[in-house]
Amino acid sequence: MSAAITSSDALTDESRLRRAYAWRKNFESLYRRPPGHETAVDGLRAFSMFWVMATHVCLALSVFLDYPSFRRLVETLPGPVSWIWHGEKALDTFFVISGYLIGGALIAEHRRTGRLRLPRFYARRYLRLTPAYVAAVLIVWATGVEPARKTSHLWANLLYVNNFLTCDQMFMDWTWSLAVEEQFYLVLPLFLIALFFRTRHKLALTGALFAASFGARAWVLARHPHLTQTSFASHFFRDFPDFTCEYFDSVYDKLLTRYGPFVVGVALAWSHVCHGARLRRFFARPFTSDAAAVLGAALCVALLSVPIFRPDTASGPVLAPSFIFAYAVVHRNLWAVGVGLGLLASSYPNGPLSRAAASILGARLWYPVAQLSYCAYLFHLGFVMVSYLLVARLFHAGVEARQALAAFSVPELGLALALTAGMSFAFGTIMYLLVERPFLNLRR
Repeated sequence: MSAAITSSDALTDESRLRRAYAWRKNFESLYRRPPGHETAVDGLRAFSMFWVMATHVCLALSVFLDYPSFRRLVETLPGPVSWIWHGEKALDTFFVISGYLIGGALIAEHRRTGRLRLPRFYARRYLRLTPAYVAAVLIVWATGVEPARKTSHLWANLLYVNNFLTCDQMFMDWTWSLAVEEQFYLVLPLFLIALFFRTRHKLALTGALFAASFGARAWVLARHPHLTQTSFASHFFRDFPDFTCEYFDSVYDKLLTRYGPFVVGVALAWSHVCHGARLRRFFARPFTSDAAAVLGAALCVALLSVPIFRPDTASGPVLAPSFIFAYAVVHRNLWAVGVGLGLLASSYPNGPLSRAAASILGARLWYPVAQLSYCAYLFHLGFVMVSYLLVARLFHAGVEARQALAAFSVPELGLALALTAGMSFAFGTIMYLLVERPFLNLRR
């Protein structure tokens, strides 16, 4: 009997493995939306991923260029594309999406069953991120592109605590956001069980938690007063004379100072799951959904319009240190509010503007991009470097590498972005089919 059971289990495991690697179905999952999918989220993910790539294509030049060359690029970049420097806000958009989707799933489960299956949730979230992440860590480690001082800390990535290291120690330092995401997944169910589901005053509790996120940022920034005495250029552009890792290590990569956008997403999820009918009635009023779309867009545009990355922001008359402090405290949460308003308007469209937003964000072409965004994010920085070499050889043949990079024009940077996106999503497709999708199938 036991031999028969063992044989049956082996056949079952083999069958599950074959189904997990069913290439046709896995490839179809790239372009076939499942029923009930949140279509507006696809557009937000896609735009955010392209924005991250565009920022890194420009920002990575600061590692290779001298200060005068890179400052010239910062100051001469045309105004209509100066929003590129704010690409770090794309991560806040991802955090809103995570709060919205994961918070919505947990709230819906509790509403349906009266409980949360924590072991199942934690296992599923860990297995959602980890297989492709481990593959990326191993590939980067095998290529030897990270220095030894960082390689010795790659264990922290696998435990999702790498954001507690300094940026000079962090292996694959752009993956700090995965640590923040996983830490949010750890905390959110406990918060829901201990507080949220136990109170009638859910809106007040969520508002208090959101308000506290402003206080947390103000407290940390007050402990590092010189961080707001200078332009953000000194925190992000590595070739600048005043650059240190202090902003990154104290404010940029910690859940304590980044959880506000998650709260916005969870609040949207609760409203959608528990008060969807009320929201539909509210947005059925004339101009309401359009007003939300316009207000959200205006808030985001206003934040992008602040010249916070100008090299002379603090030394000149552009912005006062008190304004820089206030901006540093509020900009991430306000951005999240703007994104949340846009998401609401797109989810309950009842006017020409909100319908246009819903149509753009929900276009089917964004679904494959959104599906591949995780693998593309893991590997895109390596392809930024490859794109630099290709563009330099194409337009500046025979010129020394640093001189070629210093001579890059805006159209050449645009070509580098196109090459980066193309290579990242092509390789991301391979990793999705080989690693990410099969493990998502096995996770079930």
